[in-house]
Amino acid sequence: MPRSGKPSASRGSLISPAAIDRWPRGVSCEGGFKLLGTPLGFSGSSRPGLLFVASADDPIPRGDQRILATPFAAAAVATQDRDLDALTLGFGRKIRLGRMDIRLLPAGLDPGSSQLEIGFRDRRIIFCGGVRLTAPLFAPPAETAPCDLLLLDVAPAEPRPPSPKRTAKALARWISEKSADGRPCAVVCGSRGAALDAARVATGLDAPLRASRPLFEMLRRLEHLGLHAPRLRRLEQSWPAEGIVLHLAELWPRTAAARSFRGRVAYAGPGRAAPDWSDAAFRLGEGEDRPGLVSYVKRLVWASVGSMLAGSAVGSLLSFFSGLNPELASWITIGVSFIAALRFGMAGFSETIRRRLPT
Repeated sequence: MPRSGKPSASRGSLISPAAIDRWPRGVSCEGGFKLLGTPLGFSGSSRPGLLFVASADDPIPRGDQRILATPFAAAAVATQDRDLDALTLGFGRKIRLGRMDIRLLPAGLDPGSSQLEIGFRDRRIIFCGGVRLTAPLFAPPAETAPCDLLLLDVAPAEPRPPSPKRTAKALARWISEKSADGRPCAVVCGSRGAALDAARVATGLDAPLRASRPLFEMLRRLEHLGLHAPRLRRLEQSWPAEGIVLHLAELWPRTAAARSFRGRVAYAGPGRAAPDWSDAAFRLGEGEDRPGLVSYVKRLVWASVGSMLAGSAVGSLLSFFSGLNPELASWITIGVSFIAALRFGMAGFSETIRRRLPT
């Protein structure tokens, strides 16, 4: 990502034509899903030719990794000191990648979060690395589309995540109350997605806003993509005497201000549990819980569904169309944290449904 914050053009050919001018021949999972016969890979997969970045909370790619993402997600996962080899694609725009048609659909988590739809011949595959069906704070609402195969690589949120807009209002009230006496308060974020929502809340308040270096650089890169923060300043070594401080939870306990801010620290991030150093907690940056994921699947209007769930350190490799044969070929055990692969609507499906998503 250049210092201008705009995704760079690819250096030379993004992917060798020989690597993409073929039909997809299956799906494997070795830490993350990979579409066999193509360069496409997803979070956790081992060195794919083209890595799909689904949201701001995806791991930051290696410096030499080529990625496919929305402009917003590409800017969010970039770092300030290097270029990023990115193929960026806006929502709804369809492009040709070898013999595949691909397009990105909003996922509702942050302004750049997306689902990848892959079309070839008369089939559709959708990869989803996270989704939120309720009205987002400032992202496009999630879209659903019929498909033949859903690759769902998601850790469900803890039960009953609150509405992002209701949580944002509660956070705004807390900040206003804590800063009413002119003293500073801190919002410490558990993820980049939560930081985006917290920054959106903070920019709507009449108070100076300072962010730790990683968040400041990310927010600055996103300004030209719609996240305006005119009062944003970088947090320096001397802590402010007033206003709002945005920080990352992984760095907060080691800061000099962790003790001096006691009574004035809010945690913003996924989950119900709040760190012991926080005085309030707000659930921001969360996807759907298990019932929400079931609702997401039902919205796709599939006729029949076969599901495989993997828990803790067990997953599966799903190979389902060798030579475009619709018969499911094999289930092979691998190690992942949580993966659900859903298959439906294809003639010749003969596997027994082993487990169903809980309702």
